[in-house]
Amino acid sequence: MVTSSVRFGCHADAIHLFHTSRGLKLEADSSTFSTLLKACGAITELEQGRMIHSLTLKTGFDQGRALLKCGGWLGDAEKAFRHASTNSLATWNAMLMGYAQHGFHHEVSELFTKMSKFGIKPDQITYLGLPTSCCHAGFVKEAFTYLNSMFELHELKPHSEYCACVVNH
Repeated sequence: MVTSSVRFGCHADAIHLFHTSRGLKLEADSSTFSTLLKACGAITELEQGRMIHSLTLKTGFDQGRALLKCGGWLGDAEKAFRHASTNSLATWNAMLMGYAQHGFHHEVSELFTKMSKFGIKPDQITYLGLPTSCCHAGFVKEAFTYLNSMFELHELKPHSEYCACVVNH
């Protein structure tokens, strides 16, 4: 239910549902924590995000990227990223999406370049962050360049979300 709430943009409801379920002694899994951190980042509930991140650590679900999901405090996320494994695509994508969602286009481009230097092959999520950051920065032509390279370089087919991202800007 938490995931569905976030998927439909009801971020505060997802957080409230989580607190209610904790009161009922229901256990959360790593996916729930990840989704909750995304919700916190979307509505910039920094204290909630920190509290949920602490719970992920206490329950042993933190895998070096939970803090990155809640992009509300990028300084903390950058610090966590520097200490995370460099061979985890999920960690790279979490940092890239955090930057993209908060309008840090230069950082997204820089991170994408570093990914290839480390031998990390981008996936669909990586390629969602790239045009998002381009469009937020007003670089629509660059967004189309990334969309074209998606298939040409990595044989990934853009889905409607990618095109919608560019069209909406």
